[in-house]
Amino acid sequence: MQSKGGFVPANEARQLDSWIALLEEHNNARKIKAELSSDKVHIQSVVDGEDQHIFITEKGSSGHTHLILDSGTGEIRIDPKDKSPHDLIKSVEAKLQLKTGETVQITKTALSFVEPEAPQPDVKAYAASKDDYFVVELYNNGEEDLEDFYVVVNWVQPPPEGAQERVLEKFNDVTDYLVMAHPRSLNMLKQGTRVYVNGVPSISVDKKIKITISCKGMRSGKKVEKVFELETPNQYK
Repeated sequence: MQSKGGFVPANEARQLDSWIALLEEHNNARKIKAELSSDKVHIQSVVDGEDQHIFITEKGSSGHTHLILDSGTGEIRIDPKDKSPHDLIKSVEAKLQLKTGETVQITKTALSFVEPEAPQPDVKAYAASKDDYFVVELYNNGEEDLEDFYVVVNWVQPPPEGAQERVLEKFNDVTDYLVMAHPRSLNMLKQGTRVYVNGVPSISVDKKIKITISCKGMRSGKKVEKVFELETPNQYK
């Protein structure tokens, strides 16, 4: 392609452009990119090979700070062509994820182990039908097993009775046949499982029942208190 004078002929100069563009597209696809913005700053992360490039741009500014994190050596470098990091960065902290399963927080003045995030307990209640009975279904949709249940149902009867309340203490498994089954106390509800409450009122003045559930996660000890407004199949005339 090169002429005797050291120059590429004009008709051959751009014949590799499509190959170069394909190579650049392939290299860009291998990069891991992430962005984060606030009202004051925009941050972009680009992982290219062993290096992670952090670009920090203050909103309204034409310049940016460029940090280079070398995962091979652990070194943090600064691109001298760009804005000084001292203009934007107050301090740098790091976390080490150890193969022992522990996480270490590193700051300028201290080292500390990071407590693992506790699982998030949660529970839901649904109006359902089982074996031709109107029941309330409790479902553990959280991240751990649940215990210490206190379940209350509220509904409204015609005057003079009015507002009613009942504590629900007996529950059935999904495999129970309600006609023959013996409900039990709910000592634990495993993650991803459900139980049924039979004997809840199927009729109310406003065609609604309120289910209040209080429980806690067995590992985290976090309390859950939730209220559900469910519809009854029947209504007082």
